[in-house]
Amino acid sequence: MQQTTQAEKIRVLIIDDEIDIQSVLKETLEYEGFQVDTAASSEQAKKYLDHTIYKLILVDIRLEGSLSGVDVVELCKSIPSKPKVAVISATPYKLLKSMFEERGLIFSIVDYLEKPNDLKPDVFMKVVRNILKDDLEKK
Repeated sequence: MQQTTQAEKIRVLIIDDEIDIQSVLKETLEYEGFQVDTAASSEQAKKYLDHTIYKLILVDIRLEGSLSGVDVVELCKSIPSKPKVAVISATPYKLLKSMFEERGLIFSIVDYLEKPNDLKPDVFMKVVRNILKDDLEKK
């Protein structure tokens, strides 16, 4: 019987309308053993969030659809399982920080990934492992 790694028990949702970025992040996470779903719009993400429990949600701030990425972060605050939320954006964090503060979301975000540098596989996985450290260390 094959032993299951902790990563295989962790579900991640990537919400990004840039399919190339979505694909690279998904492949990187799946290679590391994570279960990954992807959504290209806020509507598609909402359908996943209504039916699946995630440990980590990666949200692009500039999303297509009726909800912005910031709206999706706000929606994630109300999810009973309390998933960790990391933001993906080409805009430097210091320029977005006040927007998150104004909406009371600054403490809802566990990390920030800046396109394109933080999405390189080695940097990206370092951030993901740090975010999910407690979940990955469970026996």
